[in-house]
Amino acid sequence: MPDNINEPDQCIASYYPIWLRNRHVIDGERAIRQNCEAYLPRHPHMTVGEYRSFIHRVPFFPAASRTLAGLIGLMFRKAPTIQAPENLLPILNTITRRGDPIGKLGEMVARELLITNFIGLLVDYPPSPVGLSLSQAQATGHRPSINLYRAESILKATPGIVGNRQVLVRVCLKEEDGSVRELVLIDGVYTVIMHRDDGTGSLVPEEPVIPLANGKPLDRIPFVIGNTEGSWEPTIPPMSDMCAHNIQYFLAQANLAQTHHFSSTPIYVVTGADVKPEDLPVYPGAAWTFDKETAKAEILEYKGTSVEALRQSIQDIKEEMAAIGSRILASEKAAKEAADALAIRRASENAVLASTARIVSRIVNDALHLIEYWMGLGEGTLEFEVNTDFNPSALSSLDLTARLALVQANVISKEAFIEMMIDSGDLPETFDYDLDQSKIAEEDASLPPTDTGPVIPPIQ
Repeated sequence: MPDNINEPDQCIASYYPIWLRNRHVIDGERAIRQNCEAYLPRHPHMTVGEYRSFIHRVPFFPAASRTLAGLIGLMFRKAPTIQAPENLLPILNTITRRGDPIGKLGEMVARELLITNFIGLLVDYPPSPVGLSLSQAQATGHRPSINLYRAESILKATPGIVGNRQVLVRVCLKEEDGSVRELVLIDGVYTVIMHRDDGTGSLVPEEPVIPLANGKPLDRIPFVIGNTEGSWEPTIPPMSDMCAHNIQYFLAQANLAQTHHFSSTPIYVVTGADVKPEDLPVYPGAAWTFDKETAKAEILEYKGTSVEALRQSIQDIKEEMAAIGSRILASEKAAKEAADALAIRRASENAVLASTARIVSRIVNDALHLIEYWMGLGEGTLEFEVNTDFNPSALSSLDLTARLALVQANVISKEAFIEMMIDSGDLPETFDYDLDQSKIAEEDASLPPTDTGPVIPPIQ
């Protein structure tokens, strides 16, 4: 029985709740409040109005979104290294269907990898007239593109064995207009079948299209599945634990906010009197009188013994989030760590982040190699590498003196010294050595000559 082209595979569908939660948490307060009952259930005795008032008293701390921004910021602190022939740079500068540059694509891959750990890159090349030159193809918009499909848009990704290799033999992708793009190998030939709504809500397949590369059909599906495990199936996202803790932090803040609300609201108790609550007005200067001597009025006082425990719970969760987020959210400690211990811990954290950066580079490079294959370029013509230098440290005075001595001894050039200064963060990445030299020359030219002035005769 054929499967429903519009339905995801069971394995992919099982990750939908995790992806949805992660996206809500990353999107922040607005998304959480719009879906609040999923994360902060309404008590059965609460009216809708009371619940709305309650959730507006609860702040949402954006720990996950700050962590994600910090991780991506570290990876892209320096621009990615791009290797490509000069005539192909215009293509890389508008590599996606909407014209994003290759660096922006790398950032999108990193973001989706951290949030869902399941993304797809489809390499596409619109058909162009035979004999069209590269410059003519670029001028007319006939260029290859790499298009990112988020986890929720990948409905099916079926691997198979072709030529003793495990490759994708079928992929189904949901497009923004609701249609489904089916990529399939038929008798070893890459074929695209679009399924569109026929007006009744049913998706109907159109005529199959066989894309050509240099006039020949492709023998593979130009689609790259990306995750940190190198798997064809979804796996747990790196940000999943952080997002789960962020929700727990939100719940703990809700308990504390509710406790503060009730403890700050006085509760009046009247015993031994035949009165109704509406007969006891509450406002500044109001006085209650009773006919019975047994009548007694008092205000219940909240002891507040659980507030400190709630605050400690919030602090504990915050520290756990800080640990998960690799010190991005860590609070300052009273005692400084030893330099060696801090260096070891940073090296461990950076190794994890560097591994993710290398995976991003591999995923983008896999897509670029498909472009090479499609365009008939040599292997390794296009390369992309994400920065893995995350914690630059300024040069000490001793290091600076030692490196200057190397320049003076002609062991290294001035340009090499400048590159060291840029890598250490002592100079901005935009520093231009030639431009700086021309400015120095201009400044020297503007100074008055040192050999002018009155000549003082020597003393006889």
